[in-house]
Amino acid sequence: MYKLLFISLGFILFSCSSINVEDGLYNGKYYSFLLKDSNYLIYDNINSENSICCDTLSWGNFRKINKNNFLEFKSDEKFNKEFVYSEVIEEKVKSNNILYFKIVNPIEDRYINNNDSRRDVYYKIFLFSDKSSFDVKLASQKFYSNTIQINIPEGLKLDSFYIEVYINNDALISNRIINKFSTLDYSLKDEKSNSFLINIDNLDYNYFNFLRLDKDYIKVEKDKLIWNNQEFKLEK
Repeated sequence: MYKLLFISLGFILFSCSSINVEDGLYNGKYYSFLLKDSNYLIYDNINSENSICCDTLSWGNFRKINKNNFLEFKSDEKFNKEFVYSEVIEEKVKSNNILYFKIVNPIEDRYINNNDSRRDVYYKIFLFSDKSSFDVKLASQKFYSNTIQINIPEGLKLDSFYIEVYINNDALISNRIINKFSTLDYSLKDEKSNSFLINIDNLDYNYFNFLRLDKDYIKVEKDKLIWNNQEFKLEK
């Protein structure tokens, strides 16, 4: 009986013991994990040399889950939303029945600086006005320039708008990456404003290509991690 009790107690203690996961670099075929002090970085091993952004795909924190030797990963909160912060400057310019939008962000800056005619990004504009049928029709249009002019019905009164930003899938390096972001709805300060400068200063290729993790579980086996049926060996 005592022997059985000792064996049972030993099993309980072993089951409840914390996971022994070493800090360090875990290398896989496509990605590498760097673990340190409950924080992580994920590096891209394939596209880093040719990438238009960078080789750091994700960062955040992880915690140990004793059951079945798993780690739970969660990426930086600011990347886990489909909304991007924007600043809007509105003004009234002399014009008949035209709305003007200019959208600036680091991707557009890159196009200008590199004199690059190839575009990965396009926009949709969603209006909230007293002409709902026009708003619905406009919502289906894609704009492949960041300088946009929209002919509107005479007398249209605009209350607010928001913008969706899309990126072509061939510019992304993972199928787990979000390819669309929206600005928050912007309400006009002056109902007579018809020209809008929208600055989205944190929207770059890295923002699109960030690998978003939310309660993703990675198994620990001795000196390796297992994630999505891939092994990542600890670099000694």
